[in-house]
Amino acid sequence: QQPNGFAIHFVRNPHKAPENHGFLNASALGEQVERWRGDFGIGNRFDQFMDNHLGLVFDSLDPLVALWRRDGIPFICRTWYCGPGMPQWEHGQCPDNKTNTMFGETGCYVEVPHGIIVEALC
Repeated sequence: QQPNGFAIHFVRNPHKAPENHGFLNASALGEQVERWRGDFGIGNRFDQFMDNHLGLVFDSLDPLVALWRRDGIPFICRTWYCGPGMPQWEHGQCPDNKTNTMFGETGCYVEVPHGIIVEALC
């Protein structure tokens, strides 16, 4: 189940930098990324801004994916696994950590308003 009462809070203080210095605050940056990104999920494209995201761990992503599909919410999923049978394994190119080499992990990304990415991970 999705957590209840969870929020992301950004504070805009016009008395602190970068206000009035030509820099983007969190809201302006998010809106710019949202415009640049366009229709999230179209083309299954993972962009550099998606690496800066909020990650939440779940036992299974199946219930979330079912709800997103039902409600027409675009999402992108990726699986990280490097083990026997994978080309990276055969060439000795797997990362040196047990998460990716022994168990693997799957993450699904959704865009919440204004370019913010949330990853559901299992």
